[in-house]
Formats: sequence, C-alpha cells, structure tokens
Amino acid sequence: MIARLDTLLGKATMYRQVVYTLAVLQLLAVLFSALGLVGAGTPLEMVVSFAVLFVSTTLINLLFAATLRIRTHKLSSLITAQILFFLLAPPHLDEPLRLV
Repeated sequence: MIARLDTLLGKATMYRQVVYTLAVLQLLAVLFSALGLVGAGTPLEMVVSFAVLFVSTTLINLLFAATLRIRTHKLSSLITAQILFFLLAPPHLDEPLRLV
C-alpha cells in the first residue's frame, strides 16, 4: 500500500501536489459557501477574488523576474494566490468600492 502511494506521489512534483491539494480545498470552500455552511461570501465573490489574486501574483512574478533577469516560476505564483485566497476575505460585489 505504501509503495503504491510512493509511486503515485513520486510522479508529480511537490509544487504540483500543493497546487492540487489547495485546489481541492478551494473547491470545497466554494461548495460550502454555495450551501451556506460558511459565511466567507458568495461563490461568485470567492471566484472573482481568486481571479484577481491570481492575476496580481502572476503580474508581480513577471515584473520581478524581468527586473532581476531570472526565470519565472508560474506554479509559485499560483500557490501564493491560492494561499491568499484563504487568508483574505473576498470583497462584497454588491457594495461600492471604498478605499478608506
């Protein structure tokens, strides 16, 4: 049993395993939000929030990579966006944007 698990996990990099695990947790969070089990916002707000986080972290990754003349690591920015998804509450889409 453990040998099979080692073989299965050995086929994916640690970055991919983290991405897949966080993606499953994100899907569960959106599902629980749709069922009203968590009060973190509507599923749409959660998806929009993640989209903004993913675009932001990817652009910052590209900016720093170009500035420092190094290769980008796209999975790293995806993992960062996924972690921030759980740390930051999504904005309510029905309220006007307030900067203060």
